Amino acid sequence: MSDIRYQDIHQLPIEEVLKRLETSNGGLSSDGAQRRLAHYGPNVLVEPGHYSLIRGFLHQFTHFLAILLWIAAALSFTAEFMKPGEGMATLGWAILGVIVINAIFAFFQEYKAERAVHALHRLLPARAWVLRSNQPTDVSRSEIVPGDVLLIEEGEQIPADARLIEATDMRVDLSSLTGESRPKRRTAEPVADGHLLDIPNLVFAGTPVLSGRGRAVVFATGMQTEFGKIARLSTGVETGLSPLQKEIVKVTHVVALLSLAMGGTFFAIGISMGLGFWISAIFGIGIIVANVPEGLLPTVTLALALGSQRMAKRHALIKQLTSVETLGCTTVICTDKTGTLTENRMRVARFYMDHLEIEVQESCLVIAGRVTSAIEAQEYAPLFDAIIHCHNAKRVRKTGGRPIVTGDPTEVALVEFALGHGLLHHDPLPRMGELPFDADRKRMTTLHWREGQLVAFVKGAPESLMPLCNQIRHQGVRSPMSQEDRQRIMAQSRTFAQQAYRVLAVAMRDIEQGIEKLDIEQVEQNLTFLGLVAMMDPPRHEVPEAIARCRQAGIRAIMITGDHPLTALAIARQIGLAPKETPTEPDGYCPVIEGHQVETMSDDALRRLLTPTNPGEPEPVFARMAPRHKMRIVSTLKEMGEVVAVTGDGFSQHYLRQGGESIMRILCAVDGSEHSQWGVQALEAFASREPEQVTLLHVVDKPALQAAQNKNPVAAKRAVAAMEKAGTMILRDAARSARLALGQAATGPHTTVHTVLAHGSLPHTIAKTARRLKTDLILMGSRGLSDIQGFLLGSVSRQVASTTPCSLLVVKQPMPKLLHVALAVDDSKPSRAAARFLRSRILPEAATVTILTSAASPVTDFAARYLSETQLAELKRPVMERATTLVNALRDEFIKEGYPVVTQIHMNHVIDTIVKSVEANRDQLLVIGSRDLTKSERLHLGSVSESLLRHAPCSVLIVRGARA
Repeated sequence: MSDIRYQDIHQLPIEEVLKRLETSNGGLSSDGAQRRLAHYGPNVLVEPGHYSLIRGFLHQFTHFLAILLWIAAALSFTAEFMKPGEGMATLGWAILGVIVINAIFAFFQEYKAERAVHALHRLLPARAWVLRSNQPTDVSRSEIVPGDVLLIEEGEQIPADARLIEATDMRVDLSSLTGESRPKRRTAEPVADGHLLDIPNLVFAGTPVLSGRGRAVVFATGMQTEFGKIARLSTGVETGLSPLQKEIVKVTHVVALLSLAMGGTFFAIGISMGLGFWISAIFGIGIIVANVPEGLLPTVTLALALGSQRMAKRHALIKQLTSVETLGCTTVICTDKTGTLTENRMRVARFYMDHLEIEVQESCLVIAGRVTSAIEAQEYAPLFDAIIHCHNAKRVRKTGGRPIVTGDPTEVALVEFALGHGLLHHDPLPRMGELPFDADRKRMTTLHWREGQLVAFVKGAPESLMPLCNQIRHQGVRSPMSQEDRQRIMAQSRTFAQQAYRVLAVAMRDIEQGIEKLDIEQVEQNLTFLGLVAMMDPPRHEVPEAIARCRQAGIRAIMITGDHPLTALAIARQIGLAPKETPTEPDGYCPVIEGHQVETMSDDALRRLLTPTNPGEPEPVFARMAPRHKMRIVSTLKEMGEVVAVTGDGFSQHYLRQGGESIMRILCAVDGSEHSQWGVQALEAFASREPEQVTLLHVVDKPALQAAQNKNPVAAKRAVAAMEKAGTMILRDAARSARLALGQAATGPHTTVHTVLAHGSLPHTIAKTARRLKTDLILMGSRGLSDIQGFLLGSVSRQVASTTPCSLLVVKQPMPKLLHVALAVDDSKPSRAAARFLRSRILPEAATVTILTSAASPVTDFAARYLSETQLAELKRPVMERATTLVNALRDEFIKEGYPVVTQIHMNHVIDTIVKSVEANRDQLLVIGSRDLTKSERLHLGSVSESLLRHAPCSVLIVRGARA
């Protein structure tokens, strides 16, 4: 069975998705599912380093202090053997007893914690519904395979990564992956481009469905899911020693040296006094054993165990006893926001009615400084009626009789407000119909029957709802809405939004008799505005006090979240991490730092930002942070000598606590020539993206020496040895230059630079090495183009470009900091991949991007000979329209990320268009997608020709769609 390719699964129509995954709308057959299960394995996350009872028990006998006690016991038995009756055996058995008792006690503590962790794993749901042979089937999650069609309902968790083929009002919670608390809307429509976790037609394992339903085709299971990839990355990280373990190592060394020195000294004194060899030896051994602190090990273990028990009473699970002491040494706490500092659920915080801002407290409302209940506030009853009825949240009665509300978080917040304030004691009005929410309208309407009349309740985004309102309810009376009323409402909505609230506008309308069709156009007009509702994921009540106590203890707290900057800043202000008002600092201090800013910061700049501030000054707040950004911050803090604790409830936080993220693997081919040195210098363009690994490759070209070897084997052998020696020196110099280009010392903390000296045919060796290392990008200098395989690495051949399995950067000149970049595109997948690769991997801040395309085609060129100018213009018009739409869409994406953009559309040959544009704009880099290689100049821009590589006046980046 062929492995399934799913890198571009989000771009395909539904029919192509089913074809790619070799399945159908009715799902797999039972036999087909069994075959795939045997091929792909069970849908489970492998738990590396599974806890072994024997290994865990033996570990208690082999740590530093235990080894010192073992040596002391052995010396005691040796002394008893040398001179029986001195009581040394009793001391030896006592030391062994200390070791065994301590090991049993420590093992029991860690074993209890390990059992608790496994019990948490068993709490995860274990089954899911899939279609098998067009029949709904309840299967174990471990039996789900790629190609299975999932049946997804509200309230469930997604069992595997899947592409949606049907979705109805579906929203999912991705906070465990991204840290952003707002729900994400899902759709089944194909999507051209975007960050993986933001693509709306994909759902991911472990994320809950907040509302709606749908069907999805599984494309990744087990360790191939996004959770699995993060788990795999976290497994290869070695756990360092805790501060206590480091101190015990030092104490062990000091005690051992002092004991040996004192024992040797007294042995020498005994010999000099004439006591004899054996008596002096036993005396020296006794001195050594006496200096070993037998009571230190059980004392330390008992103290840590008591600390672990105290933490357990506070519902904190400690797996290793040494972690208790590490927590006590913590100097910096890096904390997530969603679910850690906040409750991870939306709550109604404020209303805006009658031109008044109303605060919502635990069981009352504060209206103009007066405390009242929602039931007593009769004049606001229409707003509360709309809140109660205009939603699709469900109340589920759990064990114990306590009702739980499920659904979209904003609607759950409305229902919980109504429950908490006693507004649901009456039977709800009968629902007669619904106009569901959609992304275009940004609103939802429900129709209800009340006192012999049909009434519509509407809620949605203020900017979409306010133009439909022509009346306002003020002091219990409806009156026409003036322009001043409209401006005041929108100003209040903006104020709420700036305070990081999620704002809903609520309105209603009495439906007159005679309306034949209850559709959007007929119902959602002439509305009466009722009020604004402001909601937020509130901070936990205990968090402000905890922050204050940390500061008193000298512990810094830094928020690192994936959520929106305004939301992060608002929460930071509420809990005391940031001042109530943004300070104006002369050095440009910014209270919120975003992920893209961290990417462009140098290590020194980041260290300055993280340097402990003066008392009373706020710590920076980090928002929109990906796991790699979080890992860099934590690594930098560790390099600064801080003891860092990372806390959070998302899966990415587990990954962050374990290690780093694979960013990019680069292969750089070098030969010592000026052109290949340019390729090494090009690494500087990737320094801010922190490539995971840079491999420098030098090839000793055997085919060039084969003829000489036949004529003179000895001379050929010496030539190969000389080339290998020269290659080793070239690689050494290139490695030094690579580290300098990446801005690192000899042992950089973020990127591994290593060298490979290979033998063989150059194109074959490069392609083979790239496959073996799973390379993302190859850098090569260019002296010219040649089809000859026996050439220096400073040249690039068509064979190299066609056989390399990943993106290829042909460096034709020294590459300083990129300021002008050209992107040649058409509507092909390789071109979209090139644009995505450029935005995510290459561009520094403020680089100008020229997006260019050619609307010329062989058809229009041929037709120009026979058609009039008018007829030819008609033929070119749809081509130009398609090219304009493409370029404008890409332009908006780059502008959104802050890059200056220039667009160009030409009706010339592709090669001429690109070359002339690059020459005119003095672009330093040309980026283009690659479908194949051809010598024809009349090609789509998704392809790359030898002519383009030869004639482009700047460096050329050929992006392979599969790898990008």
